[in-house]
Amino acid sequence: MSMSLSLKQGKEGSRDGGKPSAHPTWIRSNMRATWGHLSVNCASPEEAANLEGLLQYGTPYGDICSASLTFEMLYEDGEEVELLEKKGGNLADRVKLILPAGNVDQGITMPDTTIAYHTAHGGSRHWVKSTYFQFDATRFPWNSDKKSKMAVEEQESDVMELGLKFATNVTTRAHDKRRFKWRVELTLFDDGGLERSRVVTHTPPFQYLPRNPEKSAQDFRLDEVVSDGRHGDLVMCGGSGLGCKERPGLVARLRGPKGATVTLPRLGAGKSTFTTRLPADLAPGAYYVRLVVEENDEEATEEVKTRVVRAEAEACAELDEFTKQLAAEALSREASGGSHEGSDEEMGAASVSPSPALRSTRSHRSQSPAEANCFGLVEWVH
Repeated sequence: MSMSLSLKQGKEGSRDGGKPSAHPTWIRSNMRATWGHLSVNCASPEEAANLEGLLQYGTPYGDICSASLTFEMLYEDGEEVELLEKKGGNLADRVKLILPAGNVDQGITMPDTTIAYHTAHGGSRHWVKSTYFQFDATRFPWNSDKKSKMAVEEQESDVMELGLKFATNVTTRAHDKRRFKWRVELTLFDDGGLERSRVVTHTPPFQYLPRNPEKSAQDFRLDEVVSDGRHGDLVMCGGSGLGCKERPGLVARLRGPKGATVTLPRLGAGKSTFTTRLPADLAPGAYYVRLVVEENDEEATEEVKTRVVRAEAEACAELDEFTKQLAAEALSREASGGSHEGSDEEMGAASVSPSPALRSTRSHRSQSPAEANCFGLVEWVH
């Protein structure tokens, strides 16, 4: 007897096309329903049917009278996963078990990363019940079309298939960028409770990510940071997906020279850019700006380097130049048939009340070292 385990999401089984032999290199987390698809290879179709009857109804066969089945989420190296209590103000790490026809909200929270079942202990609170398993292969999401159902129903197989539906908000980034795997262990016992056989398998290592990495890189990014770098000055961020309607909970995280971070709120209700202001008590030096969705720290841009200068440093250029360019782009879009809703809040300097002395400019790759020192502005980081 041997078995294999794969993780699947959605009708097509996530990125593996529903194929039992394939496994994606990343899985969506953030409490997205996932199927653990277990395939047990038996010696004959009769043994497969007997094993299914034992696991589903507790029906003994031969000298096998009971069985246990344990699913456990581990780190790639086999170490137990530590569920984090706090993640930047979000909820603690959780693993939820879901009925085959249920949804995440209806799921039950497990005490740790282990989901254990024993045919002889179905009524115990330490073991889940067989109703949480899907034994009908035609009801798997990836077999939902009529053609697939007919093929599964007509085929006599020596493979017993079992599905387990669960969800988690554990992410690779929050766990020091470690990868994960799911391990499953099937143990068969005789009438006296002695172990007769044991089979173990696990998924290939994968990352738990809050979203599709290819899509998020296009939809949400920080391209440039414009600021004169003095205390109280404006910081204007340009990129993609930064508008208040797209991400109303967006904030800026400013990481300082010694690793300390400061959270800066959005000023105004901009439709395409993010504007904030430097605090008055920042020490001069190099800083790194990252835009983060406050209610979900996993949704964040890459960092862009900027600099805070001394208060007495002489300013060199006008921030108005950048705001005028943004306003011109908005007018151009409206003239070409774009949205005619109200103008961007960040387009007008009056909406964020900059100081009269504020001077700033864009950062360019061709900027000389002397100009960079004068402006104290963005340095591109890739």
